[in-house]
Amino acid sequence: MTELKRMTLVGLALLAWVGLLNAGVLAAGWRWDDTQILLHAHQYSIWQDFLVPQIWQQFSPANLTPWLIFSFEVDMGLFGLNPAAFYIHQLLAIWAAACLMYLCLTLWCRPLFAVGGALLFLSGLPVMLVAEQLMTRHYIEGMVFSLMALYAFVLHLRYNSGIALLFALLMYVLAVSAKEIYVPLPAVLLVLPESQWRTRLRAAAPFFLVTAMYALWRSFMLDSVSGGYVDSSEYLSVGFVSDVLQAFMRFPALLAGSAAWILVLVLMALWGGCLFQGLKQGKVPWLALVVAAAVLLPLAPLVRSPGITLA
Repeated sequence: MTELKRMTLVGLALLAWVGLLNAGVLAAGWRWDDTQILLHAHQYSIWQDFLVPQIWQQFSPANLTPWLIFSFEVDMGLFGLNPAAFYIHQLLAIWAAACLMYLCLTLWCRPLFAVGGALLFLSGLPVMLVAEQLMTRHYIEGMVFSLMALYAFVLHLRYNSGIALLFALLMYVLAVSAKEIYVPLPAVLLVLPESQWRTRLRAAAPFFLVTAMYALWRSFMLDSVSGGYVDSSEYLSVGFVSDVLQAFMRFPALLAGSAAWILVLVLMALWGGCLFQGLKQGKVPWLALVVAAAVLLPLAPLVRSPGITLA
């Protein structure tokens, strides 16, 4: 089977799985923050949300996510106020993320395992929740941009493609405009199992420059470099660290319900096995540690408000 045929079949299978799991949302109406986003998008020009602090802070004084408004504006321009079209956009974004996850996994895994990873992603409670909430679209579209950035970055490392690197940088810029959780991506790029670390560091340097520019942009738009609803001065306090640890320890129950203990045991066994093998060979699992930090630390400012209570 040719690579193109395989990718086409995988894409169709993933699209069918997205539709099977989430078709019910097409009958949904406006929910949660949808009307506030629509009103803000109607009142102001999109360039104001990217460049005028007073305008953006009317929508959110704590987070900088102007891509969300832009995404809604695109749907409003194309479909008016038809919620079904907005949900179709949402499901297509989820499908795109799954396809890109498959592509990224094929960089290091056999196709069968890459398909399994994409299907597991689509079947998880967080993704099915995003399918129900238009107001969370920037999470999934930010993930699409991040995965495109990662894939293009690896292509650059493998084939020394300047165009691939420029494309990866552009996707990273879009990802950070979508949601703060994608800002740590350059740290992940540094520990990818590709090329030599000096080569990765040289290729990732422009991404860290974008990160610095993002920090300046964010401090201009929000008067704060960090995100969430907690003052950065509290981050190292005993009370806040305790709250973060308690919230993170509830993650297994959020994801697996009453079967959480099985999930914890399986993950601990896998982690323990990998750690043992690595230490036996004199290696520290930096990749796993950096990725864990990149995933978990951006969630810390949300622990107290609004709280992490949903999958």
